[in-house]
Amino acid sequence: MKFTIGKYEKALNCFKKCEKFDDVNKSEIALNNGLVFRAMAKYDEAICAFQEALNLDSNYEEAKRCLDGLKGMPQTFEFIKKFDKQRT
Repeated sequence: MKFTIGKYEKALNCFKKCEKFDDVNKSEIALNNGLVFRAMAKYDEAICAFQEALNLDSNYEEAKRCLDGLKGMPQTFEFIKKFDKQRT
């Protein structure tokens, strides 16, 4: 697990470095950040990244789909945690 998390962190650092260049698609970087956060189960951060991609390009269909797919996820996991605590 540590190895995988390390790769995710490297990816995020790489995307951050890319943001400094003028000729990059910043909405694409935001989307990729969101995909990495989603893979790390950091759903709030993923949602923010997908929203940032849409703020940069309101017609970005992939960002819309990714954001729609995460709607309600943080609340669902919070509900599951509370439910598990009540059972024990």
